[in-house]
Amino acid sequence: MQALKRAIEICGGQRKLGEKLTPPVKQQSISDWIERGNIPPKRVRQIEAATDGQVTRHELDPELYPEES
Repeated sequence: MQALKRAIEICGGQRKLGEKLTPPVKQQSISDWIERGNIPPKRVRQIEAATDGQVTRHELDPELYPEES
């Protein structure tokens, strides 16, 4: 979850990251992802885009995206 935490930091917080996703995600949902230790697969590319590629899909979910893209 270090990659997600970096994405949160880059975006300026959980709420701001959530606002950048489509559809937007509530802060509590992002907190739940951290607690559960996984990110919904449909959100991985959105988070990559929200960070302008500073956090890659491979970093967020290496099983789904086994190689750096």
